[in-house]
Amino acid sequence: VVLDKAANAFDDQYIGCAKEMDEKAPALLEEEKSKSNLLRRVWDNATKHWQGVKKKLSFNLKDEYGIAIAYTDRLFKQAMQDTIKSEADNKANFKFKAFHYYLTRALQELHWNCNQPYKQTVYRGVSDVEYRYTRSEPIRFGYFASSSLNKKVAEEFAEKESSSIFTVLTIHTRFGVDISKLSYNRSQEEVLIPVHEEFK
Repeated sequence: VVLDKAANAFDDQYIGCAKEMDEKAPALLEEEKSKSNLLRRVWDNATKHWQGVKKKLSFNLKDEYGIAIAYTDRLFKQAMQDTIKSEADNKANFKFKAFHYYLTRALQELHWNCNQPYKQTVYRGVSDVEYRYTRSEPIRFGYFASSSLNKKVAEEFAEKESSSIFTVLTIHTRFGVDISKLSYNRSQEEVLIPVHEEFK
């Protein structure tokens, strides 16, 4: 896999149109769930998880934002990644726009509210992937990328598939958000990196 600027990624940050999207997103989400059993299942499961988690938080977050953060379904993560990476030129038909909006806004809200350091070091472990990087330009993952504050956790993710190829990336992120308090598994110390963030 070549690490580049992921020019085809769907990376809308909804700057200047968040209020409009807040009004449109509920109906859009229902429409998208009606077309995707996978999205409907993930949203319903994440809703149940969020109802338990939000009572323990020291900050307020809209339900829809918290539910979007709580998603952990592996198949849905892959579907989101594939869709985000390939549909920048076809925004009108983007399959998960409401979910993408809620997750983007959740990361923005949490980043502003959590007094995080300017940059934090995180680790991302992947298997069956060999990266190539030319250093000729900044790079992006081009999707919501999971990482961990704990290098050992990333190494376990990289090695768990018994693959002969595995990689652990060391990442210095400005916009990644620690979502461990909202996660199904807090021990993973997950930091979620937004689609738009560039690295050098």
